[in-house]
Amino acid sequence: MGLLHFIGNSSNFRVQTYMLVCSLIIFSLFASESALQVFEKLSHGSVFLGEQISYWWCVSQQLHSKHVHYSPSLFTVHEIIEDNFIDLNNLARYRQEFDLSFNQKFGQFPDSSFKYYSRYKAGLITYHSLSYNRRGNSNSYSICIKDETTCTTSCLYYGEILFFFYMQDKPFIFLKRYINSKRKFSALLKPIEEISGWRVYIDRFHPIIMHSTSELVIYPCAAILYKCIFFRLDDHLTVCVPIELETEHD
Repeated sequence: MGLLHFIGNSSNFRVQTYMLVCSLIIFSLFASESALQVFEKLSHGSVFLGEQISYWWCVSQQLHSKHVHYSPSLFTVHEIIEDNFIDLNNLARYRQEFDLSFNQKFGQFPDSSFKYYSRYKAGLITYHSLSYNRRGNSNSYSICIKDETTCTTSCLYYGEILFFFYMQDKPFIFLKRYINSKRKFSALLKPIEEISGWRVYIDRFHPIIMHSTSELVIYPCAAILYKCIFFRLDDHLTVCVPIELETEHD
C-alpha cells in the first residue's frame, strides 16, 4: 500500500505535484529512464510501476472531470465543421453543375471567396461527404432527406452528400439524389404468412432506388432525416437500409 500511504500522508501540494509528474512522464512515453527512479521506492508487490502511475493518472482525470461543465447545446447544435479536409479534385468534378444549381436556387453565382466544407454536425451525429478526404471506409455520406418542395405531401429521397456550404448563414448540402423506384423490396422475398402486414413494414424500411439515374440538387441541412446503408441489388437497383441510431464518429 505504498502509494496509498504516500497520498494519505501528503499535503495537497505534494499530491498535486505527484499527479503533475505522473502526467508528464506518461505523455513523454517514459522517455527518460531516470524519471522512473523517482517512483521506484513507491512500487510494491507484483504490480508494475507503470500500471500504478497510469492508475493514479486516471484517478486524477476523473476528479478533474468534475470541474468540466457541459452545455445542453452538445445535443442540439447544428453546424458545419470548418476544417481543411476537403478533396479539391472531387469539388472540381461537380463545380459546373453546382454553379448552375446554385444560380437556379438563389438567383446568383457563387463568387471566388465562396467556401465549401466536407462535414456537418447535428447534435451527436456527424455527417461526412464524398469530398471528405479522411473518411476512409466511412459511409456517413449516404442519407435520407425529406423534401417538402416538390410534392403536395412530403417525399423521402435518398442520395449521397457531395459537400456542404453556407448561404445566408444557413447550412446547405449539394446532394447526388437518386430516383425512387416503384419496385417493392417485399416482391423479392417469400411471403411471410405468419405476420400480417409484413409487406408494408418491409417496404417502408427498405425502399429501393435506381442508382443508375440521379440528379444534383441543393437542400438545407435541416432536410436530413438519417443516414443509410446502400446495398446494390443489380446494375440498376439499390436497396436503402436506414440507420437511425449509429455510433460512427471521427
